[in-house]
Amino acid sequence: MAIVSAFCQVANLSFMRGRHLASDTYKFALYKESASIDSATTRYLTGGEISGTGYSAGGNALTSYAAVLNAGNAILDFADTQWVGSTFSTGGGLLYNDSSASKEAVATFNFGSAKEVSSGTFTIQFPTAAAGSAVVEIGT
Repeated sequence: MAIVSAFCQVANLSFMRGRHLASDTYKFALYKESASIDSATTRYLTGGEISGTGYSAGGNALTSYAAVLNAGNAILDFADTQWVGSTFSTGGGLLYNDSSASKEAVATFNFGSAKEVSSGTFTIQFPTAAAGSAVVEIGT
């Protein structure tokens, strides 16, 4: 299997039921290239998660939650996140709701190839919060 960039199926229902709130804690966890995460991922998984200097299991808590409407689409955005003083390799990531009892998955991301950092800073730079480029987008 592989990492597939996708909005997780469980997130569709959770958003409709009002389970993902601005006050919740969202995290971004990193995974090995060989990990199996995709649209069917339902929760944060430890299997396939990376390990390395500067990385803690579960990933980083995200800040600056922003939900906006842009060109008729609902957009979810966060501030960029960093792992400082890190040494590791990763192939993708999982955005999940750490406040939910099951740590529900929101979206999975394939980085296209292995991304490596050696005694440096690894940054996840979220795209512009606009229709067609947002990190999470629900539209018509």
